[in-house]
Amino acid sequence: MDLAVDIGGLFIYSSDPQRLAEWYREHLGIEYQYSEFGYYHEFLHQDPIGAGATRTVWAILPRKSPSSGNDHSFEVNYRVGDLKKIIGHLQSRSVNIERSEEYDYGHFAWIGDPE
Repeated sequence: MDLAVDIGGLFIYSSDPQRLAEWYREHLGIEYQYSEFGYYHEFLHQDPIGAGATRTVWAILPRKSPSSGNDHSFEVNYRVGDLKKIIGHLQSRSVNIERSEEYDYGHFAWIGDPE
């Protein structure tokens, strides 16, 4: 079974997203677009599962509040071959599926690792 086959995105949560985006722009040359959600850059590359060119999103977003129960500092978005199979696989291993959502542009599930 194909589990994680690629990284779709990396999301960094910051108390000052603009300052952090400017730091990465100055020191690593990453140019950003801004949306209502925060600063992001799309790296383009070949999809490892043969679907052609794809992208990896690198984003700096406002830190979520501790009161929301979601105060982590980053998230990694993995691409998988079959999300429903992966969810079943993870549940069979007692991994908590926090939530899953389906959109016309993709299906997503959130899990937490032991850390």
